[in-house]
Amino acid sequence: MSGLSASGNFQMSITGTTADGQSVSYSASGPVVGVIPSICFPGYDSPDANGNCPTTDNTAIPAFFVAAVSTTETLGSTTTTNELIMLIEAPIMNPWGAPIVIASTDGSVSVVTTYSSGTATWSNVELAGTLSGTYNGQSATGTFSQVANARENFVTGNEFEYGSVALQGMTPSTLNSQGMYVGSSTVPTAGSYDCSALVGLPEGTCTETALVSSGSFVMNGHHSVIAGTYNVYWPAPSVFCTGTINGTVTH
Repeated sequence: MSGLSASGNFQMSITGTTADGQSVSYSASGPVVGVIPSICFPGYDSPDANGNCPTTDNTAIPAFFVAAVSTTETLGSTTTTNELIMLIEAPIMNPWGAPIVIASTDGSVSVVTTYSSGTATWSNVELAGTLSGTYNGQSATGTFSQVANARENFVTGNEFEYGSVALQGMTPSTLNSQGMYVGSSTVPTAGSYDCSALVGLPEGTCTETALVSSGSFVMNGHHSVIAGTYNVYWPAPSVFCTGTINGTVTH
């Protein structure tokens, strides 16, 4: 996924036996042609009834990927084919390998399945916020900006992240600086809640979760070096954060 568009390929294959003993197989494959967002950025907006973000937004976190698929169903000795639009729930909507939904828009296909592999690579994610604290016993205030890159595993609930970070508009101005950070995050079970009803899914197929992040950083100022650690908490649904920064300034 890039911006508000998505690409790739989807494949699904199911085999089994019906209640009356007939063999059955079902396959679907086709290109990913779009995405339905869960939340849109930078406005933190919800998509409209058609799954579209406002025109002021240019990226989003996916809730479902949309695929245009060709299907083949064989029941006993009878084979039928069809063309469908399939919605595939993104693993971020239900981490730890928990059940996700794969369903056609016409209601003819609905599959609920766990998953054993699900990852996301986040690139050049821009974050910003305000900060306040103390420096040498005096008040210190300003803003921070961050460009994050991360690799997230939705089965284990772990993430590795790194990127650039800067302190700007600081009082005192000697704290203005920029540099790099590296850290890791985990998805805790505490603070999570079922969101299935909110998005019209079967119970247990959507979970809003928090995120706990920690790591270290080194930043260079005009006449100083700031090094330290950070601890950040993202309460469910993990789109806002609060935290603490502890650092040592060396002149």
